[in-house]
Parts: sequence; structure tokens; C-alpha cells
Amino acid sequence: MSKLLITKYYNQLHDILNAGGTRNETSITFAFANLLRSYAEKKNLLLVEQKDVIGRSGKRVIPDGTLKYFGGIDVGYWEAKDTNDNLNDEINIKLNEKGYPNKNIIFEDTQTAVLIQEGAEVMRVSMREWNLLDDLLDKFVDYQPAEVSRASRICYSASVPKMPNESKTRTKRKSASSSAIRRITRIRQTSTTSIKTAITKKLINALKILTSDIQRRRKQRSMICMRVFIAGQWTGWIKTALSLS
Repeated sequence: MSKLLITKYYNQLHDILNAGGTRNETSITFAFANLLRSYAEKKNLLLVEQKDVIGRSGKRVIPDGTLKYFGGIDVGYWEAKDTNDNLNDEINIKLNEKGYPNKNIIFEDTQTAVLIQEGAEVMRVSMREWNLLDDLLDKFVDYQPAEVSRASRICYSASVPKMPNESKTRTKRKSASSSAIRRITRIRQTSTTSIKTAITKKLINALKILTSDIQRRRKQRSMICMRVFIAGQWTGWIKTALSLS
């Protein structure tokens, strides 16, 4: 994908040079702006051309391009020069005399690209070496301004609870374990009591039924015994009456 984007840049630059026959920065910035915009979009960044910014001296300067987060924070800057200029001299003038931002800025003249970060040169590549140019552009768009890093830390701190020290953690873990054990014990005791109560109720009901059945059977036996006794008495009486007659 990167090689395709850079090849497209080479082709556009070739077409511009063939059509206009000039290498002044006004005519050739279009091709590099398109390339830089493609890299910016991969990181959800926005390239704004010819926007004035506050330089390090407090005065307004106008880079050829400003790379921004959509929230408005500046990520980096791009300054194009033509091949008739001495690139090193132009970098010195822009940074040291005019006070251009030096946190993250690219200087290029279609032949050489120089990346300055935190005031120091970190990469200088031939723009005809697509893989080196790709590395430089990736490093440029990957840069995180201090405002973004600080905002990220604040958001992270707000969303993630602070971790206690190890001794407090162990104490809390023991306390949590003890609480869990006590809860489990209460549940078991409650469950055991509930089971015992249920069993007791069933036993009582069974005993009541059994007692009632026994009593009923006793009554039945008593009635049978009484009937046998009465029958026996009547038999004796009848025998006595017949003997007397």
C-alpha cells in the first residue's frame, strides 16, 4: 500500500514537471501534499495547507502544511523548498531565524526529505528510495504531541482505578476471602437449618398420621373385643336359661 502511494507521488510529480517544466515549490507542492494527506488519513489526521501557526518566537509563520488531529491539536508541519535552494540553509533560516516549530517538521525539495523532531534531525533520506521515504513519513505521522500524551494519561487514569500497594492488596484479599467464607458458612447453616426444619415437619406429620392410625386401630380392636365379650356373655346367658328350663 505504501509503495503504491509513493509510486503515485512519483507519477504525479513527473506529470507536473513535464507539463510545467519548472521545479519551483509552488508548482510541485501539490504532489507531495497528496502523498502526505494519504499517510495522514491512515492515522485519522488532517492535512491543512497554508495555515498560519504561532512559531517558537511567538510570531505567526505559515508552513506549507500543518498536520492536525480532528480535535484541532497540531501534530506536525511540512515545508517544501525547490531544488534551486540549499536545503540545509533553508532549514536553518526557517528554524533559527523565523522560529518555525521544531517538534515535528518535514523539509523536502523533491530530492531529499529531512525530518526534525524535538529540535533534532532524526532522519534524512533520498526521496527516490521509496522504502526510506515510507519510514520517514510513518515516523512523521506517528508522532504524538505532548498535549495528546497528557490527555491520554488523564483519560487512562480516569478510566482505570489506581492499584493499591502489595501489602494492602494482600490484606484486602484476605478480608475478602474471610467475608466469602463467612457468607458460605451462613448459607450452609441456613440451608442445614432449613433442611432440618423441613425433615422435622415431615416427621411430625408422619408421626401424627401414625398415631392417628394406631388410635383408630386400637378403637377398632376394642370394639371387636367388646363385641366378642358381649357375644360370649349372651351365649352364657342363653345356655343358663336353657338349663333352667
